[in-house]
Amino acid sequence: MTSRERILAAMRLETPDRAPVTPFGLGKLDPEASFTREFIQKTDPILTAGGAGDAFLGRGAEVASVRDGDVTVTTIRTPKGDLTRKVRRTAITSATVKFPFETLDDVERFLSIPYTPPAADASAFHALKARAGEEALVMVGIADAVCLPASWFSPEGFCLAWADAPDLVARLTAVAADRTNAHVEALCRAGVDAFRVIGGEYASVQLGPKGFDALVTPFDTELVAVMHRYDAIAYYHNHGPVTQFLGRFAGLGIDALDPLEAPPWGDCDLAEAKRQIGDRVCLVGNLDDMEVVEKRTTEEVRQMARECLEKAGPGGFLLGGTASGTYTEVGARNFAALVEVAEEYGKTGKRRSGEGPYLSPTPRNGDAETRRNGETHFPGSPVLRLSGSASDDWACRPFVSDEVWERVARSMAFEEGDRVPIWDYIDNRGIVDHFAQSGDDYDRSVVRVYHGLGIDLCRGYGRSFGEEDEGETTEGEEADRRVSGLTSWVTRYPIRSLDDLKVYRPKAVDEAWVRSAWVAEMRRRQALFAPHTMCVPGHGCGFHAAYGLMGQTLFSYAIYDARSDVDRIVEALNHNAVCHARAAAQARLCPLFFIGDDIAYKGRLMFSPKFLRETFLPCLKRMMRPLKEAGIRVIYHSDGDLTEILDDLVEAGIDGLNPIEPAAGMDIGRLKRRYGGRLILVGNVDCSQVLPLGSVEDVRRAVRACVRAASPGGGHFIGSSSEVTPSTPVENVLAFYEACREYGRYPIRV
Repeated sequence: MTSRERILAAMRLETPDRAPVTPFGLGKLDPEASFTREFIQKTDPILTAGGAGDAFLGRGAEVASVRDGDVTVTTIRTPKGDLTRKVRRTAITSATVKFPFETLDDVERFLSIPYTPPAADASAFHALKARAGEEALVMVGIADAVCLPASWFSPEGFCLAWADAPDLVARLTAVAADRTNAHVEALCRAGVDAFRVIGGEYASVQLGPKGFDALVTPFDTELVAVMHRYDAIAYYHNHGPVTQFLGRFAGLGIDALDPLEAPPWGDCDLAEAKRQIGDRVCLVGNLDDMEVVEKRTTEEVRQMARECLEKAGPGGFLLGGTASGTYTEVGARNFAALVEVAEEYGKTGKRRSGEGPYLSPTPRNGDAETRRNGETHFPGSPVLRLSGSASDDWACRPFVSDEVWERVARSMAFEEGDRVPIWDYIDNRGIVDHFAQSGDDYDRSVVRVYHGLGIDLCRGYGRSFGEEDEGETTEGEEADRRVSGLTSWVTRYPIRSLDDLKVYRPKAVDEAWVRSAWVAEMRRRQALFAPHTMCVPGHGCGFHAAYGLMGQTLFSYAIYDARSDVDRIVEALNHNAVCHARAAAQARLCPLFFIGDDIAYKGRLMFSPKFLRETFLPCLKRMMRPLKEAGIRVIYHSDGDLTEILDDLVEAGIDGLNPIEPAAGMDIGRLKRRYGGRLILVGNVDCSQVLPLGSVEDVRRAVRACVRAASPGGGHFIGSSSEVTPSTPVENVLAFYEACREYGRYPIRV
């Protein structure tokens, strides 16, 4: 194998002829020296080229730099005042001694700069790649979204900004993400096929898991998806303690992770990293350049390398340093000595069961999927087309296991997979307590519930009340609520009269906030439920929110006595809803979207079909338009009996219906016969009577009936007829999902 082939094989999680020995860059070596040439030929280096231009600042800004001794002063002109950066350089390294962002006003100054994207000049990459040939893997270095704004603050300034103005930091990161993604896509089109992504450590080291989830997970997942859309490698660099973030890194969809620093510089134990993510990500590094490779004896370095190979080799691992790029000829000789260690290990080392010295190419992430013309194909099944885009385009894809993805995809295509997907919403403290483990916060306990019950899809979860909460009241800015009967009720509406209605003005949502903070929260939830439950984003279309401002009685009067005010409020709230739909479509959050707006009671509609056709259906259509244009399928939710308007809903373009409430007269068998092949049927097991009040056998009987009526041929997500309520006994909850898994196996035999 050539060095390039060897590295690429490891990144595909294959076992090459030997573990690659991969120094990052050439350190302080003279690139023209004969020793350097021999060093490159013997090892398997990774070399980087610049990505041409500043994606964050662009090329429209007026920038001037001057030297003052060992300090370079750079001034960035903005319409609202200058920004200044000072960098001090030494013979070994450089450091910023004054950062451009010293106050939050500086951020606004930056955002006032007219933006012109930099040219995507890949000539340096292609020149270095041609020169390296097969003796190295060449990449373009790219700063991720959080790196760009974080590097304009001092470390303490960035932390304080995140504490004091998180929305502003999130907005700035979203701006950086948009610019970086566009630049990377342009570089991909210019032929760049490998990227080294830096910057995540600004969040993992400085901000912690919550900051990482908000500022790295959503944006870097999208960045990696852009690279993979062009079959480019996404190689991720993150210094510092990483153990608690390993699952998050893998969730980004990256191909490789460095430098995995061992204590005391980091906290990475290679064996633990291999156990956690070695089946999804190629591991790189673990030998510190400056303190180990550069300073220890050759035999000491060789012994440490043997230990690394025992823990992480031979496949899916690059034996290397910690990517400082500062080693000298001493360190280079030690790197070269590691090649013999890798060769010896390749002959005598232990391999994972079933591995030989060479493996045929295997799919990424341990799955069995392959890509054909931008589509995702699962062996043994027809290609599932999601509007002509690869499944990897969806932001949720890295957070969903292959098993769940295929199960859901087949059902969406009205095909039978291994079993009927399970969809639900849990609002039951008893089952949360049943699955909770010591040290869990509520979020983690709920995730254990969904995973433990085998729930494949969800729209979130409830924070249910207990008996001790009975009578508790909360006073809000606009509405007051009171807990009664294990749920909460509005006791004071924002609009309490027609006079209130006439002057009430709904607050318009900040669309930039939606694109950044709301999208980030949706991605955080998707990451939270990884890998066994697909978290489907959602939002009402504004109609339910409108009557929720005043209650149904006053709303009904207002329809006749103040119709123009009703229409005004519905339109304003629908506009806010459409902003969320556009953001979900632009971010490609998920191939499904949940729109929940109740319009029916048990046995009848809440409002006349005529009024709903005039007011509600146009709202629904406006909200669905950007989703449908993006190839996203809409699951519409309303409790109650929708019979009178169901044809209108299908004609409007809904793709799925939830919860199909049997106690309200909704017959899922009749819907299957009428709309089978056109409408995904979601839910239907009675949550108002059978689940909370029935016996275990009643629950199992209801599941059998539901599966028999709706599951053959796919197009059915089984679940409750809205949610698992607080009053449902734990034994019935357990029996319900056990029965769904048992009776929902294809082919259906109940």
